[in-house]
Amino acid sequence: MKRRDFIGSLIASSCLAGCTGGNRLPDSIGVVDTLEKRTVYMNDMLKRLCTDIGPHPCGSPEYDIAADIVKREMERGLPHVEYDTLTYDRWVLLNEPYFFIGDREMETFPAHGAGGTPPEGVRGILKNSELQNTPYAVVDPVSGSVLARVAIAEVWAVAGIAVARPWYRYYEEPGGTPVFNVGKPDIPVLDEAVEKGTPVRMNAQVEFIPGTETSNVVGTIPGESKDEIILYAHLDTVYNSEGANDNTGSVIMLLMLAHAFSGKTHPKTLTFMATTGEEYGYLGTKQYAARRKDEGTLCNIRFIMNFDSVTWGPNMSIITKDKDIMDELTAIDAELGLDGAPTWTESDGLGRETAPFRDAGVQARGIVIDSGGLDHNYVWHRPSDTVETVPIECAEICFQLFREYLGRLLKES
Repeated sequence: MKRRDFIGSLIASSCLAGCTGGNRLPDSIGVVDTLEKRTVYMNDMLKRLCTDIGPHPCGSPEYDIAADIVKREMERGLPHVEYDTLTYDRWVLLNEPYFFIGDREMETFPAHGAGGTPPEGVRGILKNSELQNTPYAVVDPVSGSVLARVAIAEVWAVAGIAVARPWYRYYEEPGGTPVFNVGKPDIPVLDEAVEKGTPVRMNAQVEFIPGTETSNVVGTIPGESKDEIILYAHLDTVYNSEGANDNTGSVIMLLMLAHAFSGKTHPKTLTFMATTGEEYGYLGTKQYAARRKDEGTLCNIRFIMNFDSVTWGPNMSIITKDKDIMDELTAIDAELGLDGAPTWTESDGLGRETAPFRDAGVQARGIVIDSGGLDHNYVWHRPSDTVETVPIECAEICFQLFREYLGRLLKES
């Protein structure tokens, strides 16, 4: 993907957006001004970003394709659109991994960012481990050295099945001993192997590619003041999933909000961002927050909204310590007569993917928006997180709720 510098991107994106001169702003409200149009838009974008591309982890050619699509969509309605680029050491899984206990093949997904095995794999026996996050170790029966580690996916995956999880669950830095994720129902098989000394073999070859570029996509509508509201959702997926629910549905909902507020100047500046590297230690958000701090514009940010997996159900899950925010969202939900009801997790709204802004020193209100209420998040971080599993009516609930809430925030003094 060709990267432009900041000034060049502003000029190019303004031209691509179809401005005809003067101060006229691009206007794409008509893309999402009816329920029928939004439904068509959601389905079309899910196909383009998921079905047509497949998994698009940060740094991959597939991610660059997805970022190009999102950038072009932003340019339809936002006057300033740019890539915010970073470089890092990209992790790539080179083969179809396997994990056998005796003759039994286990479903497994290696931890992305963890180290890999030699090309011939590793062979050993299972032992209980002293490490809580990796309760089993594969050790050489002669030397006793640890060849690989085994983790159990107990959190988030309701069905307890194997899911891809990142290196930072197990190590402070990428690399290290290979980690193979398996499911909670596999614990009896693992325990029996420990007891009997059953031989195991596993293989997951990986490569780290230094200097790999990946980018956030950032679109802005400058306001009448420098006071700024930032809304964002991560565009990258894990390596084994096209990520229709985590997090493409949220990205498309974000684009719908961008279209809905296009065409005019608002009292506050609006920034919409599709971030990279959320599944790899919040790389994109760390980059962007640090950049804003270096530019001296972090102080302009007054409110931060992070949307992550808003299609797990009709109940928007609001993470914030600010009760006033929750009360207003609950009131809006009732006024609009939306299905489901917002739920409140009284925790830091500058946590999870908003944490890099907090760590950079931002003084702003923040919320993280998740969702729940449907028993289908068993697809999380799995190949089954496909377009067919997305309840688009949940994205519509989120869109209506936050279109109204954002409109009110813009009017606040």
